[in-house]
Amino acid sequence: MSNTAAVLGRIGVQLESLTNPGEVLIFSGTVASIGAGANPTIQPDAVSGSSVYTGSRLLIVVSGNSATGTVSLAGKDFSQAQNAITETTPTIPIAGSPSNPLNTGYEYVTTNIFSVFSNNGITVSGLTGGTVKIYAIEGARSLQPAMFDAEEKIAMYSPQEQRGLVSRNSNIQRLNKVVDIAKLEQDLYPDTCAWWFGRCVVGSNPTQVTLPATPTVLLNTTAVSSLPTSATTQPNSVALAEIIQVIVTGSSAVGTVTIAGINWFGQAIIETIQCGVPGAANGNGTYYSMQAFATINGSGISATGLTGGSVKISGYYLLQETYTASSAGAGDTLQSVALEWYTGADAVVLPYTYFTEVTLEGSAEKEMKLTAKGGAQDMLTIGSRLTTPQAASTYVTQIGSPGAFSSTGSGAGGVWEPYDFGISGWQVQWYIDALSGTPGTTAYNSVVDWKVTFKIPQKPSYTSINWNRLQKVYRQQRETEIELTVDFIDVIQYEQFRQNIKQLLQLLIQGPPVGAGGAYKNWTFNFAARLTEAKRDASKMDRVEAKFKFVCEYTLNAFGAGVHGEYQLITQMQLPANYAA
Repeated sequence: MSNTAAVLGRIGVQLESLTNPGEVLIFSGTVASIGAGANPTIQPDAVSGSSVYTGSRLLIVVSGNSATGTVSLAGKDFSQAQNAITETTPTIPIAGSPSNPLNTGYEYVTTNIFSVFSNNGITVSGLTGGTVKIYAIEGARSLQPAMFDAEEKIAMYSPQEQRGLVSRNSNIQRLNKVVDIAKLEQDLYPDTCAWWFGRCVVGSNPTQVTLPATPTVLLNTTAVSSLPTSATTQPNSVALAEIIQVIVTGSSAVGTVTIAGINWFGQAIIETIQCGVPGAANGNGTYYSMQAFATINGSGISATGLTGGSVKISGYYLLQETYTASSAGAGDTLQSVALEWYTGADAVVLPYTYFTEVTLEGSAEKEMKLTAKGGAQDMLTIGSRLTTPQAASTYVTQIGSPGAFSSTGSGAGGVWEPYDFGISGWQVQWYIDALSGTPGTTAYNSVVDWKVTFKIPQKPSYTSINWNRLQKVYRQQRETEIELTVDFIDVIQYEQFRQNIKQLLQLLIQGPPVGAGGAYKNWTFNFAARLTEAKRDASKMDRVEAKFKFVCEYTLNAFGAGVHGEYQLITQMQLPANYAA
């Protein structure tokens, strides 16, 4: 029985470099110049602005070849050991032949994720007269439980001509490529959705603090040679459970730190945290677990490698990030993602994925949904397109949870299954306050259902470089709308509409408690908005409802002295502090 079933599908994302998003050219040369071997201009792990916690798939493009042949790559994988890997394209047909007619060239995306090339690791066989280009595409590292729908569209052009024929089409041409993302739909998971939402929708540079502000010391600086050992303070002495922070100093080699303990459900868990990125000279640095630990076992802290080093173990129970939709700072730049989609039959990668509209909606009687649509630079099959049936379920994914840089991922292909729970529609409180007041002071208890639409139009730019896909995306003016269906019991808000009064709205989405004196996972939106539409609805014959539409407006000092903008998002979640690094 085939294992290619949609139930096995999965979606993963990776925040891309702000300066080098999408397909990044790292090698270009003729077959003749490659000779016995060539090296890239830029190594995959050295693309400016890209994450140190991710390797790259490689897009190979061959054009102009007058003979068949192959391209082979030799390098190292994205593991701490940097194991040797090789990959060879299928036999590439002659350019312009019926099996390789595209002017853009023959394309192949590696199933392997590379950190670096070996010396002279780019070789060719045959392909006389051809040109080889290699692009790096960051590998996905955050599993996103979602339903996804995307389509590669290449517009057709057929000129209307007088040429003595009654056939309408006699010269069909292909225009530029457009990749349409019709839907990325998720229940709201406070941790998982935070991987992408803030940076892709609001801005790329939030303020970040941990709670407590200084992580709780669970084991003071201890020589690696003294491990295994026990924690001197347990995480649950502060909260129900904490993300573990590992600080390594003084080491002369990379290595790992393993934490064994119990989570807040009472289950035994273990996590191995890699200390030192592939190719590093030592393991010095700050690293995090993906799992939250309630307790650490006796002698539950152990290590490998990290010669001559010391470790300090601490913990925090929440990571808090604040985004402000403003004309400065975090509001200026939106981040794109590399998205990988295993459909259950084939696997594709969509570099330079950007969103143009995102909605967040819920009801006291229904679930809460987060839905995004937008576009991407490309939509490329991973591996050979000749295989039948496709065996994409075996394609390589990033090791563990690279945000935590941990090697014990629990999900398919080593990508972590999320540990957080979706939030239902009733776990919401709306507040409305005067512009002179403080957001979140006066509860507005009449909301039946609600929808927030974040319009963030971005326009793709195509340039004439003999390449049919977008090269950059330009921001356009954003707009944020709030639609509330309310139990219409008074005309207080109707008067705000009639008088065009700007107000402060707050949407508090409350997740599960984490202990620590009543702390919760949550997302809090503060909006400066005017009520622009108000309509009564008495058709239900039980209660009278009204539909209110608010539009956010840029406001000076909206969220405190000197904090200007349209809206603000504050997230409190349990993610490793370097998840976006």
